[in-house]
Amino acid sequence: MFKRSGLLLIILAVYGQAHAQANGLRVPLFESPMLQDIKVPQDDIVTLTDSATLDVTDNTNMFILEGGAQVRRSDAILKGDRIIYDRAAAKMRAEGNARLYQEGNLFTGDELEYNVDAESGEFLGPDYSFANGGSGQADFADMLDKNHMRLFNATYSSCPCPAPAWFLSADQVDIYDDENKGIARNATVYVADVPVFWSPYFTFPVKQEKRTGFLTPTFGYSSRSGADITVPYFINVAPNYDMTLYPRWLSKRGLMLGGEFRYLRENYSGQITGAYLPKDKKFNDEKRWTYGISHHHRLGNVLGFNLGLNVNWNKASDGNYFRDLDTIEIDEADRTYLNQSAALTFSG
Repeated sequence: MFKRSGLLLIILAVYGQAHAQANGLRVPLFESPMLQDIKVPQDDIVTLTDSATLDVTDNTNMFILEGGAQVRRSDAILKGDRIIYDRAAAKMRAEGNARLYQEGNLFTGDELEYNVDAESGEFLGPDYSFANGGSGQADFADMLDKNHMRLFNATYSSCPCPAPAWFLSADQVDIYDDENKGIARNATVYVADVPVFWSPYFTFPVKQEKRTGFLTPTFGYSSRSGADITVPYFINVAPNYDMTLYPRWLSKRGLMLGGEFRYLRENYSGQITGAYLPKDKKFNDEKRWTYGISHHHRLGNVLGFNLGLNVNWNKASDGNYFRDLDTIEIDEADRTYLNQSAALTFSG
């Protein structure tokens, strides 16, 4: 055994000279000038840094680092109180205060096993934070490859703050980074630590790009409607078309459904919104509804004028709809007098 602090150790895939260890010799490692001319792919190099104590086994394939150990690669950094590196199997095991930095992702926990070639491994009891902003905890994490993480008995939130406004808790969560997709099984959504929604299976986006899946739920309370919970579901129809459904539950009124459809083409754009409550328990079980249409169309050049068409048409079931069922579909100024207009515009 030999011990050396503050020594930078570069271990190459070809390590034949170290077989002197087999004869019981304690040979100090040093950086040979000849290594400067050898072009080794970055992914074939493992660097051991900081003040780690290093033990090398007789067959020179097993390295044990203790005391603030680090193993660095071009795409990952592994830290731990103790790290065991099996060079032949390309596997590392970190024990105690294990931390893995991998392309912007951070995992911390008690123990980690990691395959440096396959970029896969297992993490016991990790806290995790993804580069895309998602974070949470899990009893166990299985890194199947660099793009697929499987979490067991896990929490997840798109909010990276210590006390997120919302999070989900699920038996299993699969994160597919390259597909911008998360899949949760037997999941409950919490808002302000209050369970508001359960589903045996649903998908959600893990990046800012548009993807079909659940959006952040909202939770509120009023004396007029009671508890008010909305769980939006976004549908990415196409790059220039999308739809959002708004299932909404009001404890004193019932279940209603809202929706929004947006479209964008070269010469026109717009959106269609609406909401429907089939039986309002606070309004003699009557139907309550609203809809809105906003459309903007460039008609082109006619006789030297650029013509356009603007349509803004809104309607509600009754005059008290927005007082009782406040929604985001209609602006504050339009709640008393709903805009119903169509205008032909032109410019020279």
